[in-house]
Amino acid sequence: MEEVERVVLKYLMERPPDFKWVFGTQVFDKKTTIERFKKDAEFRKMIVENVIKLAVDLFTREIE
Repeated sequence: MEEVERVVLKYLMERPPDFKWVFGTQVFDKKTTIERFKKDAEFRKMIVENVIKLAVDLFTREIE
């Protein structure tokens, strides 16, 4: 697992038990997210790509 993946997994594991998030029309809970993140390479890649996009977006907004 790459560094960004480890950081994302650690973040997810530290969320409260009732943690939920929305992606498109899907709602994910903490348990399902962690299970899919560990086992589903495509899901993990999608999460990591979106985390990186969000980080770059937030970073470039601060610069402007």
